[in-house]
Amino acid sequence: MIWLVSAALAGLPMPYEEAVQRLGSPLTWCDGADSLGVLGDPKALPPLMEAYRKPVEASKLCLLDAMQMLQAETQSHTLYDGGERLLGLHFMTLFPSDAHLPLVVSSLNAAEESERVAAIQALGSQKQTPLWIVSMLPLLDHPDRAVRSEVIDRLMFRREVEVREALRSHVDAEPDPSLKVRLSLVH
Repeated sequence: MIWLVSAALAGLPMPYEEAVQRLGSPLTWCDGADSLGVLGDPKALPPLMEAYRKPVEASKLCLLDAMQMLQAETQSHTLYDGGERLLGLHFMTLFPSDAHLPLVVSSLNAAEESERVAAIQALGSQKQTPLWIVSMLPLLDHPDRAVRSEVIDRLMFRREVEVREALRSHVDAEPDPSLKVRLSLVH
C-alpha cells in the first residue's frame, strides 16, 4: 500500500492488474486508462474496449486516448488476424485507416452475422478516401442487402462523376425495390 501511494505521488503508472480493475467504473476508468497507456502493453486493448462499450453516460475520451497510445489502429490487425475478429473490427471502426479496407471488406462475407454487422459499421466509419471509393463500388453487387444499403447511403451524395455514374448504372441490377428507388434519386 505504501508503494502504491508513493508511486502515485511520483507519477508512476499503477500495476497492470490494478489499472484494469479501475476500468470497471466510470469514476476510476480514466486513472486506469492513463496507467495502461503509459505501461504501453497492447494486451490492455481488450479491457479498454470493454470499458468503452459499456452503455454508460460518462466521458470516454481518456479510454480513446489510451487506446491511441497503445496503437489501436495497427493493433486492430493483430487482434483480427489472431482470431479476435470482432474486437479488431471494433477498433477499425474507432480508428479508421485505408489499411483496414481489405479486412473490413473480407468480413462482409463472414459466416457470423455479428462479424458482418461489425464490418458494415467499420466500413461506414472509414475515411472517404479515393481507395475507400474504389473499395465501395464493387460492393453495389454484394449479395447482402444490408451491405448494399450502406454502400448506397455512403456513396449517394458523393460528387465524383464516376461514383454517380456507377450508382445510376446500377438501378436496373438492384434487386431490392426500396434500394432501387434510392438509386433512382441519384442525378
